[in-house]
Amino acid sequence: MPVDQLRPHLAEWPRPVVARTSTGLRTACLERPGPVVAVRLTAATGARDDQVPGATHMLEHLLFRTTAGADARREIERRGGEIGANTTREQLSIDLVVLPTDLGPALGALGRIIRGRPSATDLAREKVVVGREAAHEPEERRRIWQLQAEALYGVDHPLARPILGTDASVASLELDDLRPAARRLTGSTCALAAVGPVDPEQLAAFVEPLVEPSPAKVAPAADVPVAPTRRRHEERRSKLLHVAVGWRFGGVLDARLPALRLAEVILAHGSGSRLYEQLRTRRRLAYRVSTVLIPYRDAGHLSAVTASDPNHAPQVERALVAELERLAARGPSWIELENARRQHAGVQARAFESSRRLAGYTATQLLWDRLEPLDVEQSRLEALEPADIRAACASLLRDGRHAVASVGRAPEPTADHAPPSGPRGGRR
Repeated sequence: MPVDQLRPHLAEWPRPVVARTSTGLRTACLERPGPVVAVRLTAATGARDDQVPGATHMLEHLLFRTTAGADARREIERRGGEIGANTTREQLSIDLVVLPTDLGPALGALGRIIRGRPSATDLAREKVVVGREAAHEPEERRRIWQLQAEALYGVDHPLARPILGTDASVASLELDDLRPAARRLTGSTCALAAVGPVDPEQLAAFVEPLVEPSPAKVAPAADVPVAPTRRRHEERRSKLLHVAVGWRFGGVLDARLPALRLAEVILAHGSGSRLYEQLRTRRRLAYRVSTVLIPYRDAGHLSAVTASDPNHAPQVERALVAELERLAARGPSWIELENARRQHAGVQARAFESSRRLAGYTATQLLWDRLEPLDVEQSRLEALEPADIRAACASLLRDGRHAVASVGRAPEPTADHAPPSGPRGGRR
């Protein structure tokens, strides 16, 4: 099927019915058949908003540790449902999956969870649990992304604050430190999406009492200027060196974002991608290579990540940079571009077969006022030409040098590869 024929199929996906409650909560209902209804409630608060690192993540835990929160969670589970939460750099989200007949009671239970008020005892007990969760953070594949944020934005920038906090910051947390995030679990700073066999009017009735109105709007504190460190390394006794190379862009409102989405696919999606062909098939320098494109509300990055023998690190880094430079110099071929559009559409279709994934995507887009039908986004990608991809990649290179993060055993210094800077020593 030619890629320009994919749009009618995407148009058959459920189209969001958007509404707003009297408290300011934005909602989107995507009605489609299925055995369950998936709900995502997301709030515009995350690690970048923490005054004490780890505060929002701690609040996420404590929502389920109050007496009311624990009882509500058990009620959802007794009905055969599932509820969980996660914190990112910009969002605190709660996911709910229930049988359609249980949607009303489940949303009532969700309301009791988010209105719960944890006690000092709840906080003290949960610090121990968060400490155990944080014990997994030093794993190389997770640690690389914290170091990459520091390399891209600078160690003191809000986007580089550790989501789970540090041992010292978690130990110092008090209830007052959690209140800024709790105040954003309210009307105008939240969005909710529901996907499944649910009627929009029925959903509107269920969510009307869900959250309280937002308090008086407080302008967010201005971020400190981006001051990239360019290179962050953490030494480990390891057979592999994990490496991430990235470039910054302007975030969800950046006009280059559609072109960068396709550039990401061309670089490292699948065994026919440029980086896979270079690093795995031809040169056998790495087992796997991948890319991520992360748009925040006012910043973002395109990064490639892989792992290799430490002695091959200089060649790997040069190869990662060289492929973006090649895209910036000549752009993709028309065949590459057509394949990238088709891959992007297929990845979306497979991901959003899951109602939970579609609810999460929809809620985030609604939160940042970027929600549109999937076929509209696809039409924007169809309009791109190789010159657009080339120009977007070239502008990344003009905006500044790339940033590099690495975890593992550092390579021996060579004339063209300086030893990495950053924290040295064992695990921390």
